[in-house]
Amino acid sequence: MKKILLVDDSVEFCNFMQEFLETHGFEVITAQDPLTGITLFRKSMVDLVITDLKMGEIDGIQFMTLIQESYPEAKVIILTSSESEEDEFRGLDLKADEYLKKGTSLKIILKRIVRVLEQENKDSEEVLFSKRENLTIKKRTRQVYKNNELVALTRKEYDLLVLFLRNKNRVLSREVIFRSVWNKESELVDSRVIATHVKQIRAKLSLISLYNIRGVGYEWTE
Repeated sequence: MKKILLVDDSVEFCNFMQEFLETHGFEVITAQDPLTGITLFRKSMVDLVITDLKMGEIDGIQFMTLIQESYPEAKVIILTSSESEEDEFRGLDLKADEYLKKGTSLKIILKRIVRVLEQENKDSEEVLFSKRENLTIKKRTRQVYKNNELVALTRKEYDLLVLFLRNKNRVLSREVIFRSVWNKESELVDSRVIATHVKQIRAKLSLISLYNIRGVGYEWTE
């Protein structure tokens, strides 16, 4: 099930869209202000962000900028009542995947959401980088290079490393990691499993960017 973060200062609109999207098979979390949205984005593994533009001290453009600074691959749809052409240009300049008016029919909005979720960033899918670690991952062949030398990782070590690199500067809880890499809830897996795999990855790749966030999970800082 794809997870969507909806950020809009209208409680009524959030409730309406949440109900609509959930009836079409999506999991939806909502926030009424960008700061809460940033917090939820960093805590939850979301597949798509839908944001309004006009939201008080931090508008949707600033919110989108903050997200893309830490997670450039984030998929974002701007859904707004703004009629400003300048706002639309700003949103598209920041590489919003879609810019839609709230008057657009729900059928069209749903179709655009599905299309954005199905799109793949070919560059990011093929290769992942860490400049700080001099690390390269070729996803098609599942090869990991450190300082241009091939390093052998187990399947789970590789999957865990990809998860961290795709979520740089974002705290990943143990629950999120278990669901993403082991496809299980945290209570069904020994809590030491992640720590063991992280230790092995750190040793094999001599990592300095992967931090333990005590009581929460891990963060790749870069």
